Amino acid sequence: AYTILWDSESKPAQIRDIIRAVHKRGAKIQANHTRTYLMAAYSFGIRFDNDVIHDNKTLFRLDYNPVRDIPVPARSKPGERNLSADEIYDLWHKLDASGMSLSAKTCIKLLFATGGQRVEEVLHMRWDELDFNRKLWELSSSRTKNSKPHVVPLSDLAISLIRDMKLINSKSTYVFPHKDNNELLMPSHSISKAVNRFCEPRKNRKGDLINSGFTKFIPKDIRRTVKSRMGEIGISKEIRDRLHNHALHDVSSKHYDRFDYLQPKKDAMKIWNDWLVIIINGEKPESNIIDITTRFKSTAS
Repeated sequence: AYTILWDSESKPAQIRDIIRAVHKRGAKIQANHTRTYLMAAYSFGIRFDNDVIHDNKTLFRLDYNPVRDIPVPARSKPGERNLSADEIYDLWHKLDASGMSLSAKTCIKLLFATGGQRVEEVLHMRWDELDFNRKLWELSSSRTKNSKPHVVPLSDLAISLIRDMKLINSKSTYVFPHKDNNELLMPSHSISKAVNRFCEPRKNRKGDLINSGFTKFIPKDIRRTVKSRMGEIGISKEIRDRLHNHALHDVSSKHYDRFDYLQPKKDAMKIWNDWLVIIINGEKPESNIIDITTRFKSTAS
């Protein structure tokens, strides 16, 4: 006997209506994702049924993929937004008076202070990943987008921000736990929602404008911002890529030890931290910052 696990009678029009409902509520990119997930699900079922290696007694009974002929609703465009030094200063100080939760605004600041690490990796930071004595944050392969272990040097600024969270979340596994349950993760969308609210103009009860808002950005833009500003102060692309744990495709990089390039990464993080502290203090970077980066580039090559 065979068990049917999927609706083999699904028609493109039914799939279209599902995707259209998402698109009509204004979630154009989510409509894209919905199509992608459905396409992948049907493709899996077809491959599963036709797998010659396994004797599959449970079948999906799919003859074709009904998602295939449905056009992609909206092409997502690569992001371009990155914050200037003046915007970083404004953001840093406006966060303190934003009414945002301590966890949310600390997470946003840590995106800068950790050198532009990925939003979910910072948001889901664990206490057992942190070594304050060695000033390192060690992420296992299960915690990174490219499934490669990653070591992030921690600046004094980053450690200070993390210790602020230790005061209120020391009993949790996570630096940023769910507000209602210490042993659950803070939802990934929490930071995006907080940033959206932060960027919106606000009025008081009388309808008077009390906050003109902040030029719209999303949390992922901080990673691009950091990479751009790091380039401006002279940190090489190779070291920026390693700090951001980008997938490296040459043979030696594929098999590198996670502590490779640790000292150049530490040097780069110090340069970045020195520059960031100057900016958030409202000062102008001095020429010695550029001199440091010039020496760094020559030793890292």
